[in-house]
Amino acid sequence: MSPTLRFGLDHPLRYRLVATGPATAATHQVADACFRFLRDTVQLCVDVGVLHGDVTALTRAICACLHGAVSLLILQPTSNWPADVAQYADDVATLASQGAAALPRGHLGR
Repeated sequence: MSPTLRFGLDHPLRYRLVATGPATAATHQVADACFRFLRDTVQLCVDVGVLHGDVTALTRAICACLHGAVSLLILQPTSNWPADVAQYADDVATLASQGAAALPRGHLGR
């Protein structure tokens, strides 16, 4: 399961505070560290040619997909969650990354 999804599900209050709460120096610092972690991973994918385009733009798009999945899970009662949350998380992460890989070269970040 992606670290973003795992953290959000394990710490829903903290995740919501950082991702959707009021912007403070502390929440900005945590959000920035999380974004840098994801950006470093996306950079590796660009370096080996799996993804193409602006690394920051790709990271923003993938982050939006992951954030949407985490937010939906956190906001819904657990009775509405998929039967296999880990598989759902993996599917969302795969969909986001493969979707980014399917974009035409340089499409994001123009």
